[in-house]
Amino acid sequence: MATNRRTPRTSKSSASASSKPAKKKSAASSSTFDPERAAFAGAAESEQASTAAASGAGSKTDATKSTAGKTGERLKIGEVARQAGVAPSVITYYVSEGLLPRPLKTSRNMAYYTPETVDRVRLIRELREKAYLPLRVVKKVLSTGAGTAEIRESFIRGKSSSGTGADSRPTEAALLKETDLGKAEFRDMEKMGVLTPAVQNGRRTYSRDDTIIVRELAKMRDGGLNSKRGYTVKQMRIYQRAVEKLAQEEIELAIEGVVGNIAPEDLAAVSREWVRSANEILAAMHRKTLRRLLGDLGTRMDSE
Repeated sequence: MATNRRTPRTSKSSASASSKPAKKKSAASSSTFDPERAAFAGAAESEQASTAAASGAGSKTDATKSTAGKTGERLKIGEVARQAGVAPSVITYYVSEGLLPRPLKTSRNMAYYTPETVDRVRLIRELREKAYLPLRVVKKVLSTGAGTAEIRESFIRGKSSSGTGADSRPTEAALLKETDLGKAEFRDMEKMGVLTPAVQNGRRTYSRDDTIIVRELAKMRDGGLNSKRGYTVKQMRIYQRAVEKLAQEEIELAIEGVVGNIAPEDLAAVSREWVRSANEILAAMHRKTLRRLLGDLGTRMDSE
């Protein structure tokens, strides 16, 4: 006789009860710390970070190489100025006037110049100081495309060899053309006693000292000290007043205690040497006093 076997019923509550521990076990197993899995995950993260770092470093290195490639053969403005024997402000001024090519700007306050800039600055200074060319003429000469050697041969060596003689006195017209100064500025300096031309038949000619004053004033303008920045020829009055007082005191000193002790035949030679040495001493003392009064700016002037 067959016996009917019944499959025991499982109540919902029993099933639910039996399934709950399984869920708890699953949750427990997922939250249990697995050293091998953690190590694997840590290694993966480390490798990913290393890859990213390497990639970043690589791109940074590439950027550095790129910048180095652009600036490796170039010079900062301070180095150009040092090699050319001018102030950095002169370089900046020449760039603004179109006499020098614009530098490579790598940031707002960083620029690089080609090594050829040094010789070009030297050439400009030679054209100004030896050939006495005004900047507008210098710019035209440079724009011709002629080589440096050719320009020096045409405008500097030829000028030096021909000469004009130690006794020649340049005319006002010649100095006006050479320096870019205005006729009104010449008149202002005459009124102050800075310039003392010889006038004959309405024609003004200037001594060697007057010529030096005019040319040095033109150089000051080349360096950026011009009317746009508040400097005019009228401010040369302070030099005239100071020198006038100094000369009077020198003469009094000479009359009181020096001249009487010099033989008449030696007086002219001693006087020439006195004036020469006094000028050098005065220039040195002037520089030294300015450095002291200017403080940090004076120190920077020397370093540049």
